[in-house]
Amino acid sequence: MSLSTAVDEKSFRKILKRNITFPVVTGIFSAVLFVALISYLLDEISWVEHSDKVINTAHETQKLAVDMESGLHGYLLSADERYLDVYDLARTRVPAGLKTLGALAADNTSQLDRLQRIGALQEEWAQRAVRIIEIRHSGGAYEDV
Repeated sequence: MSLSTAVDEKSFRKILKRNITFPVVTGIFSAVLFVALISYLLDEISWVEHSDKVINTAHETQKLAVDMESGLHGYLLSADERYLDVYDLARTRVPAGLKTLGALAADNTSQLDRLQRIGALQEEWAQRAVRIIEIRHSGGAYEDV
């Protein structure tokens, strides 16, 4: 009986080892995989939040540029200087919006190049708008500018 008990004990240990080792190793592997996946997703979420901030800032800056144009057009059509309030408010905020976009896109050189071109075009337009407003104030023909 001692021989069969020894065999049974050996066989029992083998079965026990197999039935415990596989689930433990699988559990550890699953936990490591889960932690890696969570880490990856958290990193991706931060990029999504960054992209969302860039898009929102770009949208707000574009809206301000449209407000500048609308204020200028309203003033030119009606000579009512209340339209210039919107223009003046937007004019002070557009460069700040472009600067913020530049800071947000600092890691992307192609986006920075585009922002520099947009900033230069916006500044050129703003200078032209100032000349047009001055001509309109003095009663001149602003249509030729």
